[in-house]
Amino acid sequence: MSVDTKVDLVYARQLFGPKRCIMGNIDPTKLLPFGIPEEVSKQSLKVIEQAGKEGAFVLSGGCLILDAPPENVRAMVKIAREYCL
Repeated sequence: MSVDTKVDLVYARQLFGPKRCIMGNIDPTKLLPFGIPEEVSKQSLKVIEQAGKEGAFVLSGGCLILDAPPENVRAMVKIAREYCL
């Protein structure tokens, strides 16, 4: 289930349960294109914690990522590799 950046991941996990993979939800309209890598890393960790350890999770933009500096996308991927594998 891909969830938008405005969806609370704790609620989404409760709603969909541990048998569904949840995907999301870094802000693709403000944080990814206009933030800095440190902010992206911090939010990525927060989102991972909110998704919980029950069930599968894919860290991604909360919607289509149209334009973001490569260093912001790298920051998100780095956190995903460190905490989601």
